[in-house]
Amino acid sequence: MLQAARSKFQADLFAKLFAGRMFVTLVLAEPDLGTALLIAATIPVLHFAAGVPVRYHLLAAIATSPVAIYMLFFVNFRAGRLKAYLDPFAYQLKEGYQTVQSLIAVGSGGVWDSG
Repeated sequence: MLQAARSKFQADLFAKLFAGRMFVTLVLAEPDLGTALLIAATIPVLHFAAGVPVRYHLLAAIATSPVAIYMLFFVNFRAGRLKAYLDPFAYQLKEGYQTVQSLIAVGSGGVWDSG
């Protein structure tokens, strides 16, 4: 009896994780990493609130980590944005323009503005 309940639980969990992974994959095809990460982070929170054991979440995180690392560091435009975020003044005429301008604005005006 207990084995049958466990088997049904695992089958249901696999189906739900597959559906969530399908949504994340479709959003990544756009390509929109922020929304995909938000969906991917919401799924384990909902499962945790529903009582799914933490070990399943850890296994899923370990399994999906290489994909997230690839999407962040090896996709050219995302890697460029990450480099511009880490050192905006090295990319101040392209990717880091907005960040540099906001730093200049806050630096010259302070929190309450100078004008």
